[in-house]
Amino acid sequence: MAVIQKRDGARGTAWRVLIRVAGHPAVSRTFGTYREAQKFATQMEGKVRGGQRVTGDDRELFGTVLDNFLSGTTSGRTKTNQIELIKAHLGKMRLRNLSSASPWLRFAENRMQQGTGPKKQGAGPTTIGMDLIFCASALKHHSMVNDVSVDAQLRALRSARHQLAKKGLVSKSKQRDRRPSETEIDALLGHWKTQNKMLPMEDLFVFAIASGMRLGEITRLRWSDVDAKHRAVFIRERKHPDPATKAANHQLVALTNVTGYDAYEVLDRQPRKGERIFPYNGQSVGANFQRSCDTLKIDDLRWHDLRHEFASRCVARGVDVAVISAMTGHRSLSSLKRYMNPSAADVHSVVTTALRALASAQP
Repeated sequence: MAVIQKRDGARGTAWRVLIRVAGHPAVSRTFGTYREAQKFATQMEGKVRGGQRVTGDDRELFGTVLDNFLSGTTSGRTKTNQIELIKAHLGKMRLRNLSSASPWLRFAENRMQQGTGPKKQGAGPTTIGMDLIFCASALKHHSMVNDVSVDAQLRALRSARHQLAKKGLVSKSKQRDRRPSETEIDALLGHWKTQNKMLPMEDLFVFAIASGMRLGEITRLRWSDVDAKHRAVFIRERKHPDPATKAANHQLVALTNVTGYDAYEVLDRQPRKGERIFPYNGQSVGANFQRSCDTLKIDDLRWHDLRHEFASRCVARGVDVAVISAMTGHRSLSSLKRYMNPSAADVHSVVTTALRALASAQP
C-alpha cells in the first residue's frame, strides 16, 4: 500500500512516501530521513485500516509542494536557487490561500522590490516570468503525484500573470546573440597566461568553445567515461531528460576540432589526478571568468555564450544541424536555433564553400 522511494537530487538524499489505496486519492510526501518517511507511511496505513479516508490536503504549505517538486524532478543549480527564492516569499502560504490572484500579484511585487544579488537589484520581468512558470510546474507536479485538484490555484496564477503581462511586468527571456569576438578571446587567453594556475582557465575556456558543453557538464566529466578510440566522452545527466520516461539524459558525444580548437586534445592533456577530468567548482570557474571580463572591460559576455560560439562556428563550417544538435544535447530545433548566430562573414563562407562544391561536382 505504501511505497518508500529513495531520491538523490541536487540538494541531497530525500525519501518519498507514495500511498495508493483503491477509492482514495494518491498521497505523496517527501522527507529528509528514512525514519520520518517510515513513520508517516505507518500512520497513513493505520488510518486506512481504521476506515479513515486518505486524501490530499489544501492546507499543505506551498513550500512543501516546492520541495517535493525539486526532489521529484531534475533540478540544476539555477532552478534550485530560484525555487529557494520563491519559497522565501510563498513557502509559508497554504494552497487554499493561493486560489486568488492577489497573493501571486503580491509575490511579483515583492520580487521586483527586493534585490538578492550583490547589486541588490529587484527581479526583472524575465525572472518573474520564470518564477511563475516554476510555480505552475510545481502545482501541476503536486496534482499529478497526489491526485488532487489545483485548478483554482492555476487559474489564479494565470490571471495574475495576465495582469502583470499587460503592465509589462513579466516577459519571456530575450534571445541572446552575444558571441565573443576574436579580439576578446585573445585578450582573455592572454590575461589568463599571467594569472596563477589554480584554475586552468585557458583550457576550460577553449574546451567550452570546442565542445559546446555546459560548464556543469565539463566539471562532471570523468576519465572512466572517455572513449579514446573514438575520441568521444560520455556525458552523464545532461539537461532535458526523456519527456516520456523521465529517464536521465546520458549521451556519448564526439570531441572534434570543427571549431578550430581540438576538444579531445585539450581534454587529453589534463593531468590525471583523480576521477574527474576537470575537478573544479563550476561557481569558481564562472566567478573567475566574470572577474576577468570586468578587468578587461569586456561587457555583457557570459560563460554560457560560449555555447553560442560553438554552435555558430559549426554552422559557419557547414556542419549539419542534426550533428550540431547531437553535440549540444538539444532535443528540438527551435531550442538549438537560439544558439546558432552566424555572422555575415560566416554565411558568405558557407555559401562560397557550397558553390565551389557544386561547381567541382559538375562534369
